[in-house]
Amino acid sequence: MGLKNLKGVWVLKGLKKAFKERFCSQVYISFNVDHNLLSAQVLRVKNHRIKEKFFKTFETKVETKNGEVPIQALKIARTYSQKYPYTYFSAMSKAKEILCEKQAFEQIKQENQDYQACEVNQKYCVYVESKDFLKDFKRFKIQDVDFLFSPFSLIYDFVRDNLENKPLLYLLLERSRFYFLIADKKEIFLAKSVFLEEQPEEFIESKEEDSMGMSNEAVNLFLSEIQEDIDSLEEAIGLDSSKDNSEKITEDAYSLIEGMTNIPLIADVLQEGLRGVYHSREIDFVEKVVVLDSCQIHQKALMHLQETLMIEVDRLDFSLVERLNVLARMENEKHAF
Repeated sequence: MGLKNLKGVWVLKGLKKAFKERFCSQVYISFNVDHNLLSAQVLRVKNHRIKEKFFKTFETKVETKNGEVPIQALKIARTYSQKYPYTYFSAMSKAKEILCEKQAFEQIKQENQDYQACEVNQKYCVYVESKDFLKDFKRFKIQDVDFLFSPFSLIYDFVRDNLENKPLLYLLLERSRFYFLIADKKEIFLAKSVFLEEQPEEFIESKEEDSMGMSNEAVNLFLSEIQEDIDSLEEAIGLDSSKDNSEKITEDAYSLIEGMTNIPLIADVLQEGLRGVYHSREIDFVEKVVVLDSCQIHQKALMHLQETLMIEVDRLDFSLVERLNVLARMENEKHAF
């Protein structure tokens, strides 16, 4: 292709991109399933301005069709995709992912073609088996998912501008799973995902019987310690006749119990991960855990995590579906030409 023709192609693509951005709405719809809830965010952009933005949650236990998406959510997705041709769907991968350097992945890919990779930053990526990758794509049964992001891509993009010279542990919490990444400005030392519900065998078979017994004992001891908090909440529910306030207190009680019972397991996995990194890598001691909280964990649970790890714990609000749409817009812009 001649230089003149090449310039013509770029001009046409640029005109098409400018026309689409100015005169056509671009809709980004992100989905995330956690526990028995599906969260969704719809974002409509036109001429670089947000024209519409809303967030909804649906119970996945209600009627669904061929997947995890309730029919109500399907209707919203189809309404927008039919009305607006430039509609993009995004979701987060739930498969087990392995972190490695991009250069190393090229060698791995040569030895085994059955892997798909997702970029985390310029140096690192995570990879999964193709069957797990395709399983994620088919989970929602809406139409093809345009963007499927790694949780570690979401974490890294969110904290990128605030990375420090010292390594920190970034912990993304959901109700049914959690992900953590240890990184500083120059390096990612560890990335791992752990399931709290329907845990894969690799997360339980490595624990010996005596250590499991100690974990159960620790959990029981911990539950007895927080019984006073639970009793106080129950008493408050009984004393306050206001329906709204009663519902809020009940919600706090469930949040407290749910968060507290998972903390011993989370702390144990984080400690094991830190020990492994200290043993295998040249790294300064991690002095802070930054919790990216997508499930409104109770403050007392965070305090207990800090006391157990003996490391400072900070908390940041984190919306998975919002961050999915942020990355989807970035990717769409990147490949606009």
